[in-house]
Amino acid sequence: MTAGFDLLGVGHPSVDLMFSGIETWPELGRDIDAGGLGVSAGTSFNTPAAANRLGLRVGFISIIGSDVWSRLTREEYETQFSDVFDQIVAYAAGRPINVINPQVLDHARGGSV
Repeated sequence: MTAGFDLLGVGHPSVDLMFSGIETWPELGRDIDAGGLGVSAGTSFNTPAAANRLGLRVGFISIIGSDVWSRLTREEYETQFSDVFDQIVAYAAGRPINVINPQVLDHARGGSV
């Protein structure tokens, strides 16, 4: 079976919060105002997202929750790789697609290889 990917990422993304319009450097124990806030999926998601923008065929396997931060992460997935999101949902549902060795997943869930 051919995976069809140039890069396959696996990980647990976090949410990156990016503050803009900060006029002074923050000091410990003092609040400052920011002019804006940006939110995006981060950590292990960054490299596959960048590779996708460069035109590589990218897959990314992760499980996300259902809270507000997870919904923001899902929206970012859909923006960056709408075609790959189906793979993430299938993996989370226990029906992975485009996995090179799916027997390993069965073993990880307590089955046999």
